[in-house]
Amino acid sequence: MKHKKRFPRLCALSLTLVLVFSLSAPGLAWEERKTDILTKTPQEVDFNTLTYGEPYMDEVEAVAKAVETAAAKTDNAAETAEAVRVLKAMEDRLSTDYAVMSVHYASDPTAMSQTYVDWNGFYTAAFNRIAEAFSAVANSVNAGALELALGEDGAAYYADAEADTPEQLALQNHCAELVDDYWQAMAETPVVRYKGVTYHGEEEANAALAEGKLTYEDWNQVCLLLAKEINKVVGPLYVNLVKTWKAYAASWGYDDCAAFFYKNVYIRDYTPQEAEAIHDAVKTYIVPLCGLYTVLFNTPEIQYGTAVLNGQFSTLSQNGLLDMIQPYMGYVSSELADLFAYMRRCHLVDTAFSETKNDQGFTTSLPQYQSAFIFNKPYMNINDLEDLLHEFGHFSEACLSGGSDYGNSLDLAEINSQALVLLCQPYMGAMVGEENASACRFSNLRRMVSGYILSSCLSDEFQQRVFAEDDLTLDKVNRIYHDVCAEY
Repeated sequence: MKHKKRFPRLCALSLTLVLVFSLSAPGLAWEERKTDILTKTPQEVDFNTLTYGEPYMDEVEAVAKAVETAAAKTDNAAETAEAVRVLKAMEDRLSTDYAVMSVHYASDPTAMSQTYVDWNGFYTAAFNRIAEAFSAVANSVNAGALELALGEDGAAYYADAEADTPEQLALQNHCAELVDDYWQAMAETPVVRYKGVTYHGEEEANAALAEGKLTYEDWNQVCLLLAKEINKVVGPLYVNLVKTWKAYAASWGYDDCAAFFYKNVYIRDYTPQEAEAIHDAVKTYIVPLCGLYTVLFNTPEIQYGTAVLNGQFSTLSQNGLLDMIQPYMGYVSSELADLFAYMRRCHLVDTAFSETKNDQGFTTSLPQYQSAFIFNKPYMNINDLEDLLHEFGHFSEACLSGGSDYGNSLDLAEINSQALVLLCQPYMGAMVGEENASACRFSNLRRMVSGYILSSCLSDEFQQRVFAEDDLTLDKVNRIYHDVCAEY
């Protein structure tokens, strides 16, 4: 059995070596790749001009009521379909306004705390009212109006719409409050003392390491103390969040909160129990591969190239990063090149560094304009290149789908993003310099394997075990996380 397991591991490592060291393309006569795959075109919209304004529940109520009134009439499919289109436009407006608000919140959560909580309350209530109206049509004599207005996929998606009870809405709003509490807590800088010296956050520890004031072992200890301080503050919020989600899942008749998430949040067609086979495969094949990656990472060529690239990216501006990528997007797809230019022209990307930003990256749809927006707080190192390519993959998918995914699986959502990173690997040398291309490609591939495949399975298994734990406490959360990490 050991030999049978060793073969796919060696194949995976061999593939990595080929991708890292054999994709160099100096002097290659590249040609733009003409494509014709986009079936929808995003609208020209300057994100800098978009606002979200005050909640408008009265407008939502009026549109929802008009749908219900039309659906209640006999033989009234055409009028009902038109009312449904107006309702869908209202939903798109609501989703877009919420996305704009979320970008502003992610840019400065401390300044936006109350706005975020208030808007989440409005958003959940408004979407709930819209779901009630769609449900009224689906259960009326004019049920066919859904397909007339939204097509087959849209009709199938909204036919199952169910509204929350007031108690369920309260649970959702409490989750939003906990999320805000988390980001407010993360905005605070943890402070620890180690060997008589006070350190304000990881940045001071990193600076002390760089200046030789801390050994690597002491730096690890300082970072561990900082992590424990953060854990004391945000850990109880996570425990409360898990308990709230379990109560929400139970209100829909789920004893297994993980099963609720798989079906209704992640939109998966397999169960948490079936996912165990994926977890086991990752532990068998991917974990050893990541160990081999660590060995490869420590080779002089990769170490030197990574250090050079991290220095280069430490001062790179947003425009510098965009300029680095844009000339080569047309070699992947002429339409992606057009989309990239559109994204820049319409200010639909923010990867600039800011101290006030949430420490996250995401792409959010703007369905009112069949478009999307990319947000990221950069690391200011080589990871920022892969992050932007990844998020632009999501951006292109959002534009391709017109901003409406009708409940696509979370797993499928990662195809466009990770595929684009791989498709761009031949051009890394042109982007960052041929002498450091191998280090750049290795960084991209290592993150895809360890950062996405391994970490995703680790997080999924951790979440399943946390959801299954009765009488959850922070000590139990920490123990579960420790045990799961040990297996990966």
